Amino acid sequence: MGDHKIIVIGASLGGVETLPKLLAQLPADLEASVFVVQHMAPEGPGMLPAIIGKASALPVIVPEHNEPIEKGRVYLAPRDRHMLVQQDRIGVVHGPKENRSRPAIDPLLRSAATYFGPRVIGVILTGALDDGSSGLRAIKRCNGKTVVQEPDDAVCNEMPLNALMVAEPVDYQVAVAEMGRILTRLVDEPVGQYVPIPKDIELEVKMAEKAATIEDEQKTGTLVPIACPDCGGALWQHDEGKLQRFRCHVGHSFTALSLLAGQNEELERSLWMTLRALEERANLLKRMTKSALDGGHEMVARWYEDQSADVEDSATKIRTVLNRPASG
Repeated sequence: MGDHKIIVIGASLGGVETLPKLLAQLPADLEASVFVVQHMAPEGPGMLPAIIGKASALPVIVPEHNEPIEKGRVYLAPRDRHMLVQQDRIGVVHGPKENRSRPAIDPLLRSAATYFGPRVIGVILTGALDDGSSGLRAIKRCNGKTVVQEPDDAVCNEMPLNALMVAEPVDYQVAVAEMGRILTRLVDEPVGQYVPIPKDIELEVKMAEKAATIEDEQKTGTLVPIACPDCGGALWQHDEGKLQRFRCHVGHSFTALSLLAGQNEELERSLWMTLRALEERANLLKRMTKSALDGGHEMVARWYEDQSADVEDSATKIRTVLNRPASG
């Protein structure tokens, strides 16, 4: 790769609108490789490469596994795959979801910090929750540069706000309209001093590359009485400064915010299943009531009616919970 810089960019909600505005500011002769993770669903038409390709003077590529890294390129994470940087090549892996996303931002940023240290410029743009905060902090710890979109400038300010809190102090907090100029200047500046890569960052990159053992993964923290919402396995908690994180032994990884969101989804699924079972039970009890009445068994029918009323009351309460307005 020589000594050129790499820019790693993470975006989520609002990123489809924001990324073209940023990439349009980067010159065609940029002495850097640009890597972009945009949260996206695994299915769908996949129009993002075309959308940002129209705005970018740099060619936009969806890389294959082990593709060489070249400067003057924008590499966009494929759908339903994590994108990593590995020495002079790109890793594209179908690993466990991180922060309920694949592709996720943190694996890319951590791998960049591990392999390229002070040659990395990390960027967090608009998005919900806090994917990217841990990775931006890793870049900071490895003496790279950090840039965060001004929260008031973001379509969704949660990712920028959380990144500013976790990776403090960031080097630049700016609106997207100013970001291209800053990135171009940072690319042209001399490379900073290399520092030893922290062992915990190396281990997490090893996990993302599927090169870690269960024993390695258990070193990431303390076992806690919380189940992984993706697979039901045990979780280990490990804290990074102000950021609480959790990982199961098969590799699903969460910040506290994304874990809470995952639990909310799991709870909602369970409530819908319970509601369905209650309504089916109420329907059966009504049929049994009618049958008992038709057979002249009034006492039995009343018992079935009472049971049906209790079940319908429980179903009504659950439906009220499920249909309540979102807070905020």
